[in-house]
Amino acid sequence: MSARPYWNDRAEGSTPVHLLLPLRVWKRLLAAGMLFCLGAQAAEKRNLDDIRNALWQDSDDVSLREMLAALGEAGEKNLSVTFAGVFCETCRRADADALEDLVRIFEAFLPESYQKGVLFTPLADAWLRVRISPKLPQRPVFPDAPTKLPEAPDGYPRELREAALEYERVRGPFLALQEGKVDFQTHQPAYWKLVARLLEQKEGPWSDGFLAYRWGGKCGSGSEYFIVPQSRVLVMALAADQRWTEVAGAVLAVMPSADSDGSLRVLEACVADPLKVVVGGLAYFDLGPKDFLTLKLRATLLGFLLRLSGDGRVQALTDLAVHAPVEALPLYFMALGKFLPSSAAPEPGREGREIRTLGRQESRWNHGAVGQCGGSKTGP
Repeated sequence: MSARPYWNDRAEGSTPVHLLLPLRVWKRLLAAGMLFCLGAQAAEKRNLDDIRNALWQDSDDVSLREMLAALGEAGEKNLSVTFAGVFCETCRRADADALEDLVRIFEAFLPESYQKGVLFTPLADAWLRVRISPKLPQRPVFPDAPTKLPEAPDGYPRELREAALEYERVRGPFLALQEGKVDFQTHQPAYWKLVARLLEQKEGPWSDGFLAYRWGGKCGSGSEYFIVPQSRVLVMALAADQRWTEVAGAVLAVMPSADSDGSLRVLEACVADPLKVVVGGLAYFDLGPKDFLTLKLRATLLGFLLRLSGDGRVQALTDLAVHAPVEALPLYFMALGKFLPSSAAPEPGREGREIRTLGRQESRWNHGAVGQCGGSKTGP
């Protein structure tokens, strides 16, 4: 056996590989290979700005792992809008493994930081979808509804009043929970430690701990810093503790967000007719007293309505819009616009016919998913 090295072990008379091409060609190939490797390495380690730009362009080449790596590298040092945007999109795509990484990134922020409350909403939505959705219960039994329907002006559809009654029945157990006495402002570290325990599913039950908190300030003093995360954390805690009758009402009181699928799944599992309950909530806010949260809660319910399946949603929105207060009309019109075809502009004179056709395609909302409540007195 020859003592020459293995890389020189070739047949007698064969041409060395490096002589098959001119030297200048080998140098160009080497340079191209180095540039390719550097480009691939840069693509694997795109920073948050690069990922944000790719997401804005609806790029499909941004992986979940890549977003998590960029978020983890930026960590709590990055308090930018870019970080929040990538964090929200990562939460929207998160699976069980990614959720654990997102929780670790979230917990690195200081309790008193503004970002803690901002980032909690998308993280909570992902947590409900990943952790709670597989454990949803059979539908609970709610207490008997009061016998008196809500007061309404003459001509207000009876089915909307009955739906409002159903809404009050479903949210009743949640409203019966006692408000806490611990001020959030002076106990933020303890509050967020309790959130960490809930996210990691440690040392339960959790509901009573969160119910002990309140916003100690007056209106206009920044209560949204507590109300927004608290509305979701109560859904999470009550669901984790399997207090299903109360969690249905908590879902109806949650603040709006871009990813409400997790909350909506809880509601669909807890009530027999979620569309009727949602429509009833909208009717309740149209008829009842208003406060500074009414607009947000109406937006939450409209978001649920647009995501629910089943016939009758267009007719329900139409009936609501006909009798709605002025301040609610823009939201109802925007919601109705989601059902109009947008692929091509209609021919002159066809707008009315297309809307009437769409209305006929949607059966009466009270005969569809909303339940058998009788015909409308106001519809066409």
